[in-house]
Amino acid sequence: MINILFLYLAEYVTPKVILKVLSVHRALFPAYIMLFNQQPLGIRGYTSLKSLSRILPFVRAVEFKFKSAWDANYELFLPALTNIASLSGSYFTTKSAVNLLLLLPNLKFLELNGNDGLLPDIHIINSLAGLKTLKLDNFNNITNLWYFESLMDLTSLSLVASPVENLGPLTTKFKNLAKLDLSDCKKLRHFDELKFCIQLKELILNKLVTFDSLRPIVNLKNLEVLSLENTSITNLDMPILSGL
Repeated sequence: MINILFLYLAEYVTPKVILKVLSVHRALFPAYIMLFNQQPLGIRGYTSLKSLSRILPFVRAVEFKFKSAWDANYELFLPALTNIASLSGSYFTTKSAVNLLLLLPNLKFLELNGNDGLLPDIHIINSLAGLKTLKLDNFNNITNLWYFESLMDLTSLSLVASPVENLGPLTTKFKNLAKLDLSDCKKLRHFDELKFCIQLKELILNKLVTFDSLRPIVNLKNLEVLSLENTSITNLDMPILSGL
């Protein structure tokens, strides 16, 4: 069985090229597909992608690697991906694309990169109750964690380079959170809520010049990995570090 299929998308891609091997037998259908383009797609290229609907229902994980928002036409793919548990994508910045996430009830892993853009209809993410891992990096409109308060099964959360201002929900939500990455969240000023994340095993706070004390995390007994690159920390003489 094919575990990973890499598809290089370009103007010359045709349905015959994409499906020549895969259409032989279902056993050949990959569990994981990575789609990425080396050059802008033309009309012929987009038409070819529609042919993927024949194999997408059997796929469990998909990673989209696009070089521009123009090529990130998720409407061609997501409606056929109802069984996937893992989705990664870039330039996920249109309302239609975000709303299509509601068609993916089995999602456990969601990784989107905003490329310094906005995440429209952000409340949609809060409806994906089955998520275990959520990575929403480089979005300019994620200002707090309340957008995701219903995702209480999360074990991993990453909001790198987001304008998050407070960590309020950490006090009552996300009791299962084992990994948290808030690197480069320049507007974040208060970190006391971290002490409530008692299940944390990995905490990444790189590029936080406002984080100058380890006091908020001193009681995180399960912590195994702590990353503080380019922070304002000057004193690392804390008991918690002895077990790392």
